[in-house]
Amino acid sequence: EVSIIDLGRPGSEDAPCAHSRTVVLDDPNRPGGIYVVPRMTQAEHLRKKKVKAWSFSQSIFAAWRFEDEQLLASACNKDWPATKVGKFIKGNDYERTALVCRKHYESFVRIYRRCAAQSTSGASTFGVSMTVASDVLSAAGVMDDAYCRPSDVDTMFIAARVREKGADKRPFSVKASDTLLRFQFLEFLVRVAVARYTKSEDMSPPDAVQRLFEDLRPPAHRPSTDLQEFQKAFHTE
Repeated sequence: EVSIIDLGRPGSEDAPCAHSRTVVLDDPNRPGGIYVVPRMTQAEHLRKKKVKAWSFSQSIFAAWRFEDEQLLASACNKDWPATKVGKFIKGNDYERTALVCRKHYESFVRIYRRCAAQSTSGASTFGVSMTVASDVLSAAGVMDDAYCRPSDVDTMFIAARVREKGADKRPFSVKASDTLLRFQFLEFLVRVAVARYTKSEDMSPPDAVQRLFEDLRPPAHRPSTDLQEFQKAFHTE
């Protein structure tokens, strides 16, 4: 014996269950009877489930530290003592050079980030390679034929990468390999500034570093809003 239940013509608007899946069950109130109820799939249940509105504070990005003056100052205070600048800049010039680097540290970080991004292959440590460092200086017109030749730049790159004897022996969080970490790249730029401008243009070390950052601005500097615009697009649901 077969019971046939008319649910309406296919596609008909008058069909009781025309727009949903159904299941046939025994009727608990009528022994031997049946009743038909809509059947909801898991996907349909999840679609109807009320979802909380996305918020940054509850997302995986909540612990993100945005760059501000306090964060940049803290990073600079970590980088500067780790350099070997005190070996070749002495006395009052050392303190004045430190102030110039702190003044331009935000620009320095953008230059470093851009150069390091161009240096990495995806498997290497995030740092600046010798080739990219030379290319940036060349594009800015910093190199010359007397005090800042390509061979001189290579020598200064190697000098910045070397850790001095008696330095803090705690291991780096990453292995630097043949690239410059951020504090090493800062030292490298100071070395270049001193070699290029203190002799050719008779500048003091602080003025030479100031001049270098001015020269590096066109090829390596990007608007600070670029990072904010990227983060705004990236930090989403």
